[in-house]
Amino acid sequence: MGLKPFKFFNAWFSNKECSSLIRKELDEIGGRKGRILGKLRKLKCALRKWNEENSNVLEKRIKEIEERIQILDVESDKRELIVLELEELRRLKLDLRESMKLKESIWRQKSRMSGLKEGDSNMVFFHRAVKFKAKRKMMNRMKIGNS
Repeated sequence: MGLKPFKFFNAWFSNKECSSLIRKELDEIGGRKGRILGKLRKLKCALRKWNEENSNVLEKRIKEIEERIQILDVESDKRELIVLELEELRRLKLDLRESMKLKESIWRQKSRMSGLKEGDSNMVFFHRAVKFKAKRKMMNRMKIGNS
């Protein structure tokens, strides 16, 4: 089957660890001397290792935020929340929104990659099938009563 192709996700740039890792690796790889292909391979290996170590961090973060929001919601049903708890709840909701945007960005990019891999011809087939189905469902005339 061969090696899995390396895919870089744009959402990684929002992670400060990834940006600093790229800078560090490029500094260690060296200056202008040497082949660029070898340097990119080393960077790819470092990024792949970083991604394997941090792949579930986003999911865990979302789960932790949702659990804490749930706890605060239950508390708000029992009593009125204090100012610090209200601020924490607001901050958690903002963090959750940002984390969900990041997750959505990753999935959006993954879906485009699979679409590109299948090729444009598949899209043409899909659009033809949809148009054909729509034409088949269209009514040209209607008969009411005996006329």
